[in-house]
Amino acid sequence: RPEALSRGDGSDVDGLRAVRSATELAQLLIDSGDLLETEVRACCGERWSMWLSELAEQGRVVQIEIPTPNGQSESRWISRDDQGTYAAVLCDGPDVVALADVLARYIQRCGPLGMSEVNTRYPFGSERIDAAVELLVDDGFVARGYFTRSDEQEVIGIASLEEVRARTLAILRSEVEPVSPIRYQQALLVRHNVNEGMKLEGAAGVLDVIRRLQGTVLVPSVWMSEIFPARVSGFSGRMLDDVLRSGDAYWMFASGGSSDGVTFVSAKNGRTVLPTETLDAVMEFGGSSLGEQLEALYDFIVREGVVSTADLEISLRDMSSVALADGLADLARRGLVTCDSWGAAQAIASRSTNGVAESAYPTRRPMMSGGRRSRVGLRREFARRYRERRMFAPADAKWSATNRFAILGPELSGDELASARARLLLERHGVVTRQAVRRGPELRWDRHSIYASLSLMELRGEVRRGYFVQGLGGLQFASNEFVEELRNRDGASEVVSGLSVVRSSDPAWVLGRETLAGDDFPGSGLLRDNKLSGATIVMSDRPLLLGYSSGSRIYVADDADESELVGAVASLLDDCMMSGASARVRVREWNGVPVLDSLGVSILELAGFRRDYPYMIADALTRRKADAVYH
Repeated sequence: RPEALSRGDGSDVDGLRAVRSATELAQLLIDSGDLLETEVRACCGERWSMWLSELAEQGRVVQIEIPTPNGQSESRWISRDDQGTYAAVLCDGPDVVALADVLARYIQRCGPLGMSEVNTRYPFGSERIDAAVELLVDDGFVARGYFTRSDEQEVIGIASLEEVRARTLAILRSEVEPVSPIRYQQALLVRHNVNEGMKLEGAAGVLDVIRRLQGTVLVPSVWMSEIFPARVSGFSGRMLDDVLRSGDAYWMFASGGSSDGVTFVSAKNGRTVLPTETLDAVMEFGGSSLGEQLEALYDFIVREGVVSTADLEISLRDMSSVALADGLADLARRGLVTCDSWGAAQAIASRSTNGVAESAYPTRRPMMSGGRRSRVGLRREFARRYRERRMFAPADAKWSATNRFAILGPELSGDELASARARLLLERHGVVTRQAVRRGPELRWDRHSIYASLSLMELRGEVRRGYFVQGLGGLQFASNEFVEELRNRDGASEVVSGLSVVRSSDPAWVLGRETLAGDDFPGSGLLRDNKLSGATIVMSDRPLLLGYSSGSRIYVADDADESELVGAVASLLDDCMMSGASARVRVREWNGVPVLDSLGVSILELAGFRRDYPYMIADALTRRKADAVYH
């Protein structure tokens, strides 16, 4: 920042400090090198001549002649201690080391300076000047760069650069005006495309969601019913299969043989985003923990690299179809294999978790009402278990081990890993706080290394540190772009161009009662007065509606008007039907009151509901009729 070039004590980085005595003037000459009489007068005031004469009589300063670019010379004052250094500089073919000593003090006092300014002050030839500057750069006294201009390279002393950086950071932090947590939540939902007017399209949109949420562990049903549909218009499992078959992303179960949680990894990014426990299991795997058949199956997949389900069945003929399915499911649950079929991940998550040793035959025979054994029930249970355990993946589904380079990517140093994770958190959360790092405890990322990386990014000007969001405690880091999004109050209409429907369990939802405690933000009462666990929230510029149990209980904001509530209820209804939670939505309560006794009846009717004691009911048919009437 240009204003950071001011030291804040009345002098500038490229100026001279004020002196109050002859002794201070002598020290200034030692620190600064050579000074013109005009420069001495500027820092000494009216007594400059008297103090110079005094120092000259004492033999502490001398006057020398230094050439100028026009072929003449000018008088400058130097400390007597530097007389030998300047003699080496002024001789034919000046000593580069001595010249570097002179330049270091000038650059430290006046930088940032363009190279043309340095050559004008000391016209000893651009080659010699460049060599001296390069020597200072190598020794760590001077830095090169484009600090205040883009047309010429500049040099600045390292100490001055640190001062300028510190003042720039202080200026940037002082400019931050924290926004309400409601505004932060709006901006974050837009960043995640959880907004009716900003949804993504097709397989490319699915891949964008994966890249932003990779490493997040959720059960497959949540990914399919809540995460992707909220962000991708017209989402279907076929879009996800297209991404998986392209090799741009992979699914993996979180480590642990009984885990149903699945995470996604974009290609060559596994080392960065995988939960620590899962990555350790992949990298440190040894066959001793597996049975003989399972170890043989895993070794075969590793040797082949990528192998289809059909080829596995042909090659491993000693394994039955059920045993092969059990083996693949077990390896997948351990995070050791994956495939390019999302249906396989869903089937594995829904299968029994008792392992390959479980018999396909029921161990407890169903009983009839009279205590007799039911042969029909026995056959049905056997058929159910057999369907559960038969091969669940398509014949052309490609299986591979998860320790491949295509999934994990290159090895990273500690600093590189922390930097990559910091950038991912910035992209995902906008504002990185302690809660953001700890959110998703299954990741177990090192918070201290991430904070250290964010601090370095702040020094480079890539991020800013400050108090950006009220209610979020601890250090807060944010990208410059996201800070501007939060501060752009005039562009708030862009943020709330459509309604956002989001589950409280969604990674993009960050508000909680502790965040909203204290100040009364617009819409915060609705969130504070009701529990958020299991809620579906409908937001515009503020929370409008909370829905529970697939819409059976609804709570609305007191300050919302009828048109806002009709739109919010319609969005909730669409979300319930789109997610597959229910083809028919029954509202039983409205703001804690039986719905037919509440003020919500007229609003629900406008949104496509009909009375059906003791509920208000809506389905796809009544919803279409309401759209035709209301719009």
